[in-house]
Amino acid sequence: MKRSLEYLRFHQGVENARLHVIRRPGGRLVYDWDEFDELTYHILDTYVEPSKRRQGIAKKMLETLFRRAKREAAVISTGMFLDDWKNLIPTLIYLAKKHEVRVVP
Repeated sequence: MKRSLEYLRFHQGVENARLHVIRRPGGRLVYDWDEFDELTYHILDTYVEPSKRRQGIAKKMLETLFRRAKREAAVISTGMFLDDWKNLIPTLIYLAKKHEVRVVP
């Protein structure tokens, strides 16, 4: 499935979406979607290419998002069922405590 900001805005009805992509020579490594309203960052999707996983890339992207949320006194929402995020739950809990940011489903 092709994903782009236009796709997300059209199909999901998300107006304030931002796409973050980290690239290295040889192709796209990771992306995530987030949407910011006045009080909440919504993490809509996160992806790291299988060959680049377990290198801390997604954690670095989430770390950046948590720093922004703290600076702007915002809440972070995963917007997904916990089963979808089961591998990231320990990281989300760690970052929430570290940055003193509240995470909601």
